[in-house]
Amino acid sequence: MSYPLHLRFIFTIITLLIFPVSALAQIDCHAPELSADQIHEIIIKERAIRDDLPRAYPKYEYKVNKEGCYYNYSEKEQPFTIHHIRSFTLNRFGAIVRILGSHAQEIEFKCPDKVYSEIELTEIIKKMREERKDLPPPFSKYRIQVERMGCFNIYFEIELPEDSRKYLVFEIDPFGELMKSSRHKLTSRKLSGNNN
Repeated sequence: MSYPLHLRFIFTIITLLIFPVSALAQIDCHAPELSADQIHEIIIKERAIRDDLPRAYPKYEYKVNKEGCYYNYSEKEQPFTIHHIRSFTLNRFGAIVRILGSHAQEIEFKCPDKVYSEIELTEIIKKMREERKDLPPPFSKYRIQVERMGCFNIYFEIELPEDSRKYLVFEIDPFGELMKSSRHKLTSRKLSGNNN
């Protein structure tokens, strides 16, 4: 079965949220590393002053992991059920950039007022490629597609001709910083939205 192109990209985004395939190497984050306790305190303080964040469970356990320059703070209600899990992603400075609920469902919260244009996102990727050699180089010929998920910008570079079925994905947070990059190849030979 061949799915329309926009649906395939949506599937890709969901896959990135659940199974992150990152091209992040050991990079200099240019910020002091935050401890698990500091991240927890940030979540507590943000909840105290904001009304757009999900409230804490009455009783929960939390865990903090770091991936690249981002922190993943997850909390599970106790007693535990698979439907009561939340995950907050914070950037290198401790700002909340994404919130996911159970089954990687996006939880809406107030995004920064700044919304990046495609031109601005292209410049961000260009600058990051100049600074970081671990990022995949651009295809010799490609087109750009941008999707918005929550407060994140999902930036695609799709190789041309599209028969190659290869594309790159860059996740750019609401503050204009690159969180993840990954390479993909569609299994179907058809990239158009037509099923003819």
